[in-house]
Amino acid sequence: MSTIFEASGVGGALSLVFVFILVFAVMYALLKKVGFLGKSDGLNAMVAFIFAMLTAMSPGSEIVIGSFLPWFFMFMFLVLMIFMFFMFIGV
Repeated sequence: MSTIFEASGVGGALSLVFVFILVFAVMYALLKKVGFLGKSDGLNAMVAFIFAMLTAMSPGSEIVIGSFLPWFFMFMFLVLMIFMFFMFIGV
């Protein structure tokens, strides 16, 4: 599936940055929510940063995450539309 980044030619340059930001945000949120490393924000951020760097440097991760994300966002959009539909009809 072609995206706007692939069509404009900046997909290759920015895909590594997007993978890093996505993995960092998800890991930081999970570590903060679960509290596995305690209440320290700095420690959670450092572990999330290291994990994101390792994931971004892995050659296969960019391909896997890049092919998975469009389908994930389409699924989440569909779920959001279903929730909004049920909210509009009052269920």
